[in-house]
Amino acid sequence: MWGSPHFFWVNLGVSAALLAIAVYLMVGPAQHRLVRVTRAHRWETFLMLGIPAGTGCLVAMHLWSSVSVPLWGWSHVVKWLALAVLVATYPAIRRYGHELLTTLWGFTIAMAAIGLVAGLGAAFARSPGEAFPLPIVLFKFPTDSWAVGEAYFGPLVYFSLRDALRLVVMFWFIRRAARVSIAHAFLLLGLSMSDRSFDISQLWPFLHGLDAIPVAAAHLAAQVALNVLLLWALIRHETFTASVLRATAAATIAASGLAPLIGSVLWRAITVWPITSGVEAGNVVFSPPGVLFVAVRSVIGLLPVLVLGYLYARTVRPRIPHEETRGGLVPPG
Repeated sequence: MWGSPHFFWVNLGVSAALLAIAVYLMVGPAQHRLVRVTRAHRWETFLMLGIPAGTGCLVAMHLWSSVSVPLWGWSHVVKWLALAVLVATYPAIRRYGHELLTTLWGFTIAMAAIGLVAGLGAAFARSPGEAFPLPIVLFKFPTDSWAVGEAYFGPLVYFSLRDALRLVVMFWFIRRAARVSIAHAFLLLGLSMSDRSFDISQLWPFLHGLDAIPVAAAHLAAQVALNVLLLWALIRHETFTASVLRATAAATIAASGLAPLIGSVLWRAITVWPITSGVEAGNVVFSPPGVLFVAVRSVIGLLPVLVLGYLYARTVRPRIPHEETRGGLVPPG
């Protein structure tokens, strides 16, 4: 265990500290304004901070486990436990009476279930020689690796079975939220892109040594900062004017797309210094095309959701409070 990569301890320490902070904010003494606010919004804090921090801790405990389960298998077990917690608490969320939170909670359950089902499909389709399950790809372009100078890249457009299932469920929930307004629909989209686990286990097989610490720290800092921003938007959105709500929805979507890039770009950038990273000078990973590729791929992956989601949300007639006809209030939708 003590020979584990250094960033494992970063992951475990950050997740455990955040879990303790989240618990204190939800149940601690209301002597400070921040504690009073989060105590008044316990379920929002639980969703955006408590569950991700707890999940991150459990995933990081893999190296303490005496069960001979591969990391990806252990991660899936933890995600099933998190899904069970979300499902078990859903009735309490409905009684809580927060419409957007109820929709977001159901959305989170559906997206988590899709990810787990797609993961199981990939596990069953895994070839014997593969170290971990690879996604079931429906479409990719280019079909083979391609080069820019001396740098090699994978597909620029990548559409898996999980992506297809996510789109279907995403549009259904966007349509549901659009019954309030299109701004609410896209705020829901931004909120749904929060991190459900503060862990970087997907990087464990690829990073080693002290150079991994800033990469791990950057990934975790981006994850936590994103969820804190989304928690603030979720708590405050009812006090926003229509224009501020639209701007907040746009900001949450942009932040959700940019946050995953921080660690990825740093991962490439850190190898500029071969002495630090321990690589040969001819194997430098960082390059401007590499950073541009990461950014463009993220934007391309988000465009179908934004464009189709907007067109889909436009088909729904928003509710207008106190709108009256001869027969009384117009029914929702």
